[in-house]
Amino acid sequence: MTTHELVAVCDACEAPIADGQGCIWIDYGKIMKQQEAVRTWEAETKAAAPPGTRTVVSYGDILSYPDAVRWCAHHAACDPDIDANAYSIEVHRLRTWADLAHWTAHLMGKPWLPATDWKKVLESAAHGVGTRINPVKRPIVHA
Repeated sequence: MTTHELVAVCDACEAPIADGQGCIWIDYGKIMKQQEAVRTWEAETKAAAPPGTRTVVSYGDILSYPDAVRWCAHHAACDPDIDANAYSIEVHRLRTWADLAHWTAHLMGKPWLPATDWKKVLESAAHGVGTRINPVKRPIVHA
């Protein structure tokens, strides 16, 4: 019997996702919209600064920065957008901390990763809170 260190939890039904029953995924269309929104935000923020000066970003500007695209976890039967043009990782590929490190390293090579909330996926896994990927046994974080 294989012992899993990590479990994926379905966003829809909040039940664990068994091997072969679902994936962690992100919608390419939403990534493209987020990247365009960031380009627009940057252009508007830079346009507000006088030529030849540093761009000063206000607190209001920071609050208006486009949100990152959320990674989702779903059973195939629970997936609300099964036809989405998505990048997906089957849950059986994310069962150990080494798997999570491997996929993180792989995703770091994708130019669209900064447009996503992968950082939150990692943080919630490390602290044993949240959804999507959770440790079977609560980890000890030496921060």
